Amino acid sequence: MRESDLAAVAAANPDLIVFASALGPYKTLESGKTRAPAQAEWTSATLRSMEAVRSVGAPVVVIGNPPEGRRVTDCSLRIFGPDRCVSTIDAVDREERAAEVEAVRQATAQGLPAVYLDPEPWFCTSDGSCPIGVGDVIV
Repeated sequence: MRESDLAAVAAANPDLIVFASALGPYKTLESGKTRAPAQAEWTSATLRSMEAVRSVGAPVVVIGNPPEGRRVTDCSLRIFGPDRCVSTIDAVDREERAAEVEAVRQATAQGLPAVYLDPEPWFCTSDGSCPIGVGDVIV
């Protein structure tokens, strides 16, 4: 976290600090690492970001990235409908989520009030399928 960003956060005197995740940067780490080494790098970076705001004194929420789904224009045709666009969460997405959960676990072990908020239930069913819509409505 850049010093100017940290100064802006501190000046705002927030009641809560929210970190929002995105899968894109995880897939394209500058180091080029993948799998377990990428997970360790992401955990470390996430933890460093949370530690950087510790002095602000506000709890931290890390919101995981929404599951990547299929592009509607690639899978939904008038004759088939949106049912063809159901996806599942892939292994890379699960790796990133696990890295963020681990970072939050480490942060709380160090006394930083932090939680991980998993958005998967907002987008996917309990069986792991992630539709692009509700009924016949694409959302």
